[in-house]
Amino acid sequence: MKKPLLKKPSKKLLIHGKVIRQPMNILLYVVIGIFIIFFIACWFFIKFPKRIRIDQVFEIFIGMLSPRKGKTWADYFKYFANKEMWNNIRTTLEMCFIGTLVGSLFSLPVAILTSRNIVKNKFVVYFIRVFLTFVRSIPINIIALIALFLAGIGIFSGTVAISVFTFGIMSKMLYESIETLDMGSYEAVISTGTSSFFAVRRATIPQILPLYIGYTVYAFEMNFRASIILGLVGAGGIGLLLDNNIKERYYDRVGVIVFIFMVIVLLLQLLTRLINKKLR
Repeated sequence: MKKPLLKKPSKKLLIHGKVIRQPMNILLYVVIGIFIIFFIACWFFIKFPKRIRIDQVFEIFIGMLSPRKGKTWADYFKYFANKEMWNNIRTTLEMCFIGTLVGSLFSLPVAILTSRNIVKNKFVVYFIRVFLTFVRSIPINIIALIALFLAGIGIFSGTVAISVFTFGIMSKMLYESIETLDMGSYEAVISTGTSSFFAVRRATIPQILPLYIGYTVYAFEMNFRASIILGLVGAGGIGLLLDNNIKERYYDRVGVIVFIFMVIVLLLQLLTRLINKKLR
């Protein structure tokens, strides 16, 4: 009798010469069952439209890749050199750069105050963490709308929204990284009788600096992608120009803007990888 080519995985482990049967993880099956039941329940409560106009998707897609009615291919490619579009892209990059820089600068001291291996006062740590959770729970477009209400339409509102969003994300990533550091050098500096501030500056910040720079570059890339949403709510930049062209149904211009935006995002991703590789 031939042996089967595929064998069932054994539920037995051999440890120190003794056979031990692996226990069944019942919790895993319970979680999967709850997920399936929840998915089915949500599916039945979703109200689907009677008609979905799929043809419009193809019409918009084709319109983005070809000149609109009454225009030629020369007009289509001419928009790649449009001064207004490039001014909006430059404004968006400036908005993202300033917002990312401001948010990341404020996040460093807050992250240090939120780290349990540096600050021993639990009340201070948990109070700041609750505040950071509140900041991160607000979507960036809502922050932009609040800034628009306070400061009016313009890139200042977008810069404020990016700063607050970057502050919340960077603070969390930094204090989680700080809590995984080797505190030997920090404790050695503290043992000399110096202040905690001096010990953090000499022992902690040099360790966290490469990660801090990498997180900042990543946040800049993430904020540039989010800048489209900020423009749609009136915070200025390339998103506002894109929204205007969509409303006017200038899909050929929309296609050009999306293509250039995609190329810039890819370049930023390459820059992020290069910087992270150099910092390792």
